Amino acid sequence: MFEIKTRRDALRREEAESGFGDLGSETRGGAETALSGIVAGTRVATALGWRNVEDLAEGDAILTFDNGLKSLRSVRRKALWDGNGACPTRLQPLHVPRGAIGNREEMLLLPRQGVLVESDVAEEELGDPFVLIRAEALDGVCGISRRRPIFAPEVFVLEFDEDQVIFASSGALCVCPAAGDMISRIFMRNQEPTCDYTILCQETSRELIEKITWELEEKWAFALARRGQNASQQRSAARGEELRKSRRA
Repeated sequence: MFEIKTRRDALRREEAESGFGDLGSETRGGAETALSGIVAGTRVATALGWRNVEDLAEGDAILTFDNGLKSLRSVRRKALWDGNGACPTRLQPLHVPRGAIGNREEMLLLPRQGVLVESDVAEEELGDPFVLIRAEALDGVCGISRRRPIFAPEVFVLEFDEDQVIFASSGALCVCPAAGDMISRIFMRNQEPTCDYTILCQETSRELIEKITWELEEKWAFALARRGQNASQQRSAARGEELRKSRRA
């Protein structure tokens, strides 16, 4: 149904210093903007197949990366931006082209939405190929760029009993929290994380993030070249078939 692989083994977490702040929302001059969550129109893998996030409700079974199907505890809605005028650049969502981070569909990510990426560099340096990065760290990588929304779509925060990683847009891996903000919670003093992740932030892991994004760029360029080659071969085959048909006519 999905043509995606789940991962049930717990992911190892390396210690990282604080610096993420509140990933949920931000208030500027009385206006509030969502900084993390799943943008309306994004498809999510569920027990019933791929469904738009806005159609999900409490109790729905969602396919997770680590733990198979898990029930939603709650779904919260909020506006992407409710201020006057255009959404400020640094708060704008990021447009992710098809295939950039495993997604088979174009998608929008909020700046502080956590995404799980697979990296050979991460495995070499951390011992785990999967690392958690904020979407804003991928701005300019693999064709990912800020996009000013023509209108302010709704954002949906999917909450589970425990922190989970879900499949979005046919393959991207997005972090969804238990109650509250996972990234903020695991950095709180004297509080144990509910799930183990290798978490990278620009303030403490800039060099490693640069290496990982360079690796993603190389894979992206190779995928684009291969896609172009396949398209060229298909066009050549089609032209050959047309030529054969015209000769038989």
